[in-house]
Amino acid sequence: MKKEIPADRKILISIDESETSQRALRYVGRFIGDTPGFDITILHIIEDPPEDYFPNKEERRKHFDEKDIVTKNLLKNAQELLHSKGVSLESIHTRGEIRAYGSLGNSILEIQKNGGFGTLVVGRRDRSKQEEILLGSVSRKIMQTARDCSIWVVE
Repeated sequence: MKKEIPADRKILISIDESETSQRALRYVGRFIGDTPGFDITILHIIEDPPEDYFPNKEERRKHFDEKDIVTKNLLKNAQELLHSKGVSLESIHTRGEIRAYGSLGNSILEIQKNGGFGTLVVGRRDRSKQEEILLGSVSRKIMQTARDCSIWVVE
């Protein structure tokens, strides 16, 4: 029978293809290392654009086929990076999600809450105030709305 992992030892790391995500992974790897009892899930979300974003169904399928390859490689490399820092492979899980176009921060928080993760780790991109206003900030959204968990924002 598998032992239940307490929430304070369940870590969700949300990554994308950015360097800040790599820094977040390295940080968690150095922090946790070979300490037993942690359960780490690496999450990558593919945003699902609205139907009219693509000219036809074939282009839509092609888009998701390409994103699937990128996601698998990204998650595999992230898992290898954590393992290279001493985290056991049994403690590392990967999860790729396709989510409806909308608030990425809300999607991450929903997964954190439903998965019972006590810690959420995200990278913070270095954006100007104007870019944040126009594009938004996932890390800011998470910091402002997260409840009942620890948030690690890695720059």
